[in-house]
Amino acid sequence: MLPPLAVKLSMRLPQDFLGGVVSISGPGQYRAISPLQIEAKIIDGEGGSENVVQEHINKLFKALHSFFHPSNVGRWTLRLGSFLQNLPKSLVKRLRREHYKECKWLTAIPHPYKLTDAQVTEFVESVKPSVFVAIFSKMGSQDSSMGLRHLATLRPEIVIPPFLEKMYPAMETLIEPHRLIACMVCMVHIARPMLTATKHFPEGRSHVLPLLNLALPGIDPNDFRKTLVTLQMISTFVTLIPIVDSSEAIHVLQDLNEHERELCSATAQFEDFVLAFLDRIFNLIESNSQEASIAVVERQLLEHSVLEVGIGSTVSAMLQQCSSPIYLSALKKIHRFITSSVFEVKVSGKLAAHFCRAAVRIKPELSLKIFIPHLCSSIKTFMEDHPGVYEEEHLDNAFMWNLLILSQLMRCDGVQLLTYKSELLDVIQASVHLKCVQAYEMAGQLLRFLLRSLTQIYPLEFCSVEQDFDQPFENYLSIRDWATPGDVDDLHIQWHTPSQEEVAFAQEMLDCLLVPQLEFFQNISVDNEVSKEELLRQLNLVMEVISGAGSHLAPLDGEKVHLVDSQVPLIRFSCYVCLNGAELTAKGKNVRESVHGAISHLLRYLSASREDDTKSLFHIIKIYESILMHYGTVRQDFDSRWKSFHIVKSSLENQLTAKKKHLRALLIDRMQLQHELRTLNFCERHFTKRHQDITADLLSLSVSRYREVRKKAQTSLHQILRTYAFSYHVCLNPLAENLVNSSVEEHVFKGSLHTIQGGGKTCLANKRNWETLLKLWPSLVQAQHSEKPSILRVIEDIMNKVFKGLETFAIVIMTSADVIKSAGRLLSEGTAPLPEGSPATAEELQSGIEFERSKNEAATQNFNSLVDKIIDLVQSGKLTWKFNQIGYEFLSLLIHEDVPPSPQFISLFTKNCASDLLYVRKLSLNTLAMALEVMKRKPKKIVVDLEKAAGVGPIDHNSLVPGDREDNMWLQYDPAKFITSEEEWNKHIFIEKTHWGYYCWPKELKTYAPYSELPKLDRTREELSDSEKAVYDCWMNADFVAKVFEFLALEEDKSSDKFRLPVVKYFKCLFRNFGETFLEQCKPHIEKYAKDQSHNKHASSQRCAMEALAGLINGSKIWPYSKLERVWAWIIPILEHVLANLTVDTLGDWNSFFMHICENRAPHKLQWLYRTLLKNPLDGEGGAFGDTASFVAKQPGLGLDSTTAGTGSKEACHSGLSILALKLPTSNATKIWLSCRAAVSTQNDRGISVAQLRVN
Repeated sequence: MLPPLAVKLSMRLPQDFLGGVVSISGPGQYRAISPLQIEAKIIDGEGGSENVVQEHINKLFKALHSFFHPSNVGRWTLRLGSFLQNLPKSLVKRLRREHYKECKWLTAIPHPYKLTDAQVTEFVESVKPSVFVAIFSKMGSQDSSMGLRHLATLRPEIVIPPFLEKMYPAMETLIEPHRLIACMVCMVHIARPMLTATKHFPEGRSHVLPLLNLALPGIDPNDFRKTLVTLQMISTFVTLIPIVDSSEAIHVLQDLNEHERELCSATAQFEDFVLAFLDRIFNLIESNSQEASIAVVERQLLEHSVLEVGIGSTVSAMLQQCSSPIYLSALKKIHRFITSSVFEVKVSGKLAAHFCRAAVRIKPELSLKIFIPHLCSSIKTFMEDHPGVYEEEHLDNAFMWNLLILSQLMRCDGVQLLTYKSELLDVIQASVHLKCVQAYEMAGQLLRFLLRSLTQIYPLEFCSVEQDFDQPFENYLSIRDWATPGDVDDLHIQWHTPSQEEVAFAQEMLDCLLVPQLEFFQNISVDNEVSKEELLRQLNLVMEVISGAGSHLAPLDGEKVHLVDSQVPLIRFSCYVCLNGAELTAKGKNVRESVHGAISHLLRYLSASREDDTKSLFHIIKIYESILMHYGTVRQDFDSRWKSFHIVKSSLENQLTAKKKHLRALLIDRMQLQHELRTLNFCERHFTKRHQDITADLLSLSVSRYREVRKKAQTSLHQILRTYAFSYHVCLNPLAENLVNSSVEEHVFKGSLHTIQGGGKTCLANKRNWETLLKLWPSLVQAQHSEKPSILRVIEDIMNKVFKGLETFAIVIMTSADVIKSAGRLLSEGTAPLPEGSPATAEELQSGIEFERSKNEAATQNFNSLVDKIIDLVQSGKLTWKFNQIGYEFLSLLIHEDVPPSPQFISLFTKNCASDLLYVRKLSLNTLAMALEVMKRKPKKIVVDLEKAAGVGPIDHNSLVPGDREDNMWLQYDPAKFITSEEEWNKHIFIEKTHWGYYCWPKELKTYAPYSELPKLDRTREELSDSEKAVYDCWMNADFVAKVFEFLALEEDKSSDKFRLPVVKYFKCLFRNFGETFLEQCKPHIEKYAKDQSHNKHASSQRCAMEALAGLINGSKIWPYSKLERVWAWIIPILEHVLANLTVDTLGDWNSFFMHICENRAPHKLQWLYRTLLKNPLDGEGGAFGDTASFVAKQPGLGLDSTTAGTGSKEACHSGLSILALKLPTSNATKIWLSCRAAVSTQNDRGISVAQLRVN
């Protein structure tokens, strides 16, 4: 027997599944639901003794099967792909929760309702056909491959064999590469389930070697995409399995089963496969060489850089997993290829260099000795045989090839490089001074890689297991560790940590290479000039040294700069990276400080005499950035590796098991990334005098004459400003002066704007500091020196960032005594380890109070100065319309509850409510509404005795059920209890929030105090504040009022104009703050526009009138009975006239009007409105359209369009339904027209649902 919930679910399943078909743009018309809802219903409904959902799953996928076909492409394809991926994933998550995960805080699933093996099998069988069709989709196979991976995780014996039947023909044919690519993408995702399912699908591992051998032809120089997918598939398999020839194990071990014996025999092909793979890679490199020589490639294309990463990662993963005999065979083949070939160094050379680097770093103790002596000897021999090599701008390909390969060989264990210390140092010293740009850049790259290998911390291996692959078979059999997960608590990682010998070698290179360059820069002057090429070469060398040795360079030190007053140290927590106490120096001095001293001198020289040397300026910017930010890890490299890691992780993870069963290689890679993340955050946050000087230099470069220099300098400057707290204060005064000074050069002006603009979502103009805004906002208002579109776009972007990113922050911050007491208790009480600090003394507390007072006074003064300054600029008449508008925009953001708006502020925006400019008029109206909200006098509230008001006994708040109850009946509207006197009105308790009482009651139910205890409503001019007098004077002016209504009644865009809530809020604030003071001024205009029946403008006129009426009704919330009775006596005839004359153009707006005025209002305060609405709207007098329009307009007030309406409109809802019940069944077509019946039936269905929620 099904539980009640399952019965309800089974009753809704047909409709829900049909809605799911519609939601993916299938045929038919029905209430569509999202695929996510379908997934939730399917997964929640699966299981139990009677699986009511599976039958519908079978029907669903049979119905959708044709939509998955590759030729059936449409708007449904992407949704279907997402559905096919997420549905099996959700089932995997449920199985994990049921059987593997420890859900200590989740409700346990009862055993009878857990999924059984048979139910999982049936689910997989129903989804499998659609997945197999979808993998060949023209939109790509990524989603379907993920779905296939989840199905293979659930039932590998059902999913993998039929997939292999599709895989082998696709790999053997040459005419359908798209099928091969799709199958390989899927194989990448199901590789791990295929290898780990030794119990249910033991034959899976026997397919590895055939698949690898068949995949080799996929490395095709003529098909870039197929090559990448092939490399990805090979890399995935070799990451999972040790590449060890275990064929002899069948003669040694007697406990092998039949599958293990076959697998051991098959591993004899591993060496042949590795060598064949290398031949394919060699052919790929040679083909790229021919392409490069024909096309004369000047720069590395994107696909070649992707290919570099693909080749490097695949070769590295493969050789990392090889046993020593197989690795030596591969190494000999690689050595023969490298030493017997010469390629150009721009495309194919880089491919070969990355390929060689990946091979050598696995076992450098074996590989370096056959490469480095040969390469160093060839380089030195060439330079000895060609004495003029230092003056040549283009060098021999063989020399460049050897230098490129040697530079990549440096990316291995630094300890192994110490053996070749003298040879490497000789090559570096000779090659860094070459005139050929490409040559000295390669030499610098060699130096950078060598320093990194010597000084950084990094793992030395990424094997899938920590075992030695060369052990005897009696001790270790590698085939039993295929796809074995790593133990995160016991990885046995081999780390490289810099030894004393390595640090000494790095120090020697700095002494002989870096120090002379710094002395060279110090000696440059007008009298001792140097060529651009020579200077660029020296700068490149300095930049490479800092990039390579950054992890062992001490941070900048010196006098700290006082940026802002603070009671606590303005530093951030930094991650500590152990350096073993060793630091590299420049002849005993801080390297970063020495480099800064030399480069700042050079920059002054370039700025004075060679400003056009942009390449040198690029290097200087990069050096400055490295001095401040680089401590061993490059952010761009880290981000790319972080993304790549998560892509690989998602394709190889097992989401079914409880604990993290990731591969050991992935875990090691994640640990390395974590270490690099620590180095990225290892940055001393003290802002010293040298930091200030570097920031000033970058700021000067940010306004350079040359665009590219400005862009690079601004990027570095913004990174510094994000790193060091409050460092932007250094830039404020120069930037503000550049914006205000009309004689400043255009490049300085534009650079200053871009510097303020910033590179992210925030900018300098939205800092949470009033002193900063005081400097920048008035400057931006005056930045009207250029009308160029590019400059105006920058200013517009700054304004957008200010509007979107500026948070309203406090002007006055007060720390209460309770907070101070709580902080003292936190420091001195409790059982947890207590902080080292002690509670503040009385003197310290008094000092803090004085500091807080002075900060509040300064912030208030800055805020007022900012407002006054911008108002003066706007009213000066010197600004163009664009910047005058910017001034208004800034002022609209300067409304704060800590400081009341000034009379000048209110007067400015009140007058501009009647401005001729549409944007200024709308902005002024919105701003004034917010200002009036701040100026509102807070009404007094009193606590309501709930039991007394409800007339019931004690209420059990824990047992309340949503809906109509005895304790909330007193809140509901009852036409029989129409209030007719002020005495009844004052006795009645009005609760404005309709959700109170419907679901539950608040701890304290409050309502407004009696009218006599509220702030005085109708005041004379003398009783108003100065700010309120500005509003009073304008709205008592008949011409001003007429002009405001005239502008509000204008049509802006007929296709998009609709009921405007900002206008409603504006009038609401007027009538709430000033009572009836302005009502007589507004009445003639409201009546005029509400009754406008002109053909062209009646919609906009009535919209203006209804917005004013809605504001009046909402603003009169706390008016006394006598005033409300007079107002409603005037409003009701207007509404009756409007409802009798509705048009197509005004129907929607009047519907919004009734919905807005009835929302969150006590129904008895709107009793006059409900009495009008409950009159029969279907009397037939208005004809078909008239009755329909009247009913549709009234439906929000009748409570028929919202299931969240609370207790207040129950009677109105019931009365509305009674009207529908009388009118809907009629068969006389003359009584109710077709269109009216359609509207009534629609609302009847919705209304009955709402009524059931309220009554039941």
